[in-house]
Amino acid sequence: MRTIPTYLLFDADGTLLDYNQAEYQALKATLAWAGFKGKFEPALLFYREINIKLWKSFEKGEISQEILRTRRFALLRDELNLGSVQKVLTEEVLSKIYLKNLAKTGHTIEYALEVIKELHQNKKFTMAIVTNGLKDVQYDRLKAAGIHDYFKKIIISEEIGIQKPNKDFFEKSFKLLGSDDKESYMIIGDTYSSDIQGGINAGIKTCWFNPGKTPLNGNPVPDLEIFDLRELLPLLAH
Repeated sequence: MRTIPTYLLFDADGTLLDYNQAEYQALKATLAWAGFKGKFEPALLFYREINIKLWKSFEKGEISQEILRTRRFALLRDELNLGSVQKVLTEEVLSKIYLKNLAKTGHTIEYALEVIKELHQNKKFTMAIVTNGLKDVQYDRLKAAGIHDYFKKIIISEEIGIQKPNKDFFEKSFKLLGSDDKESYMIIGDTYSSDIQGGINAGIKTCWFNPGKTPLNGNPVPDLEIFDLRELLPLLAH
């Protein structure tokens, strides 16, 4: 990096919040409520497979977030034959119960709170959350995780009407943060297709949080790549 960014845009799930753990607990509680008696692990694997596919479709603009919310539970209900357990079990009901359970979770990625606190103490940085997550749960989860108050803005795709990786998501974020100086921005995120590609689309610096050491497979190289959130601190100190 030629210049140190002063506006830090953090993705939420997979970067600061441990979505896998939150999803596990929320789905387990939801299926227990629905009276599901089968094995949980296969049900979780099926849900994760369809959920990932639907989120990718959402990122591409192929489906709305409202369809995403319910379609995954319609598919899960049919796969697990939940209708035979409880007669009135629509995808809308399942989605509502799941999101209620998800909102209670506050699990963080290792060292996330430590890193955010230290960056917040350095007054030269302005931090914001930029997430494609659902507004019904993201605010509560960030509060439960103890990191909500360290950010100037919580920018959620559902609220501004456009999602990452569309460059307009970032243009709206710049306006909300009060600066259109792209040289001063950097996005830190774990998902290449939405976070890093989104940053590239918007013309800002990118930092790929890649704890699983996923290969780039021909994708453009991000400005920075880290495998542990603590690596961000010395990089921003120089």
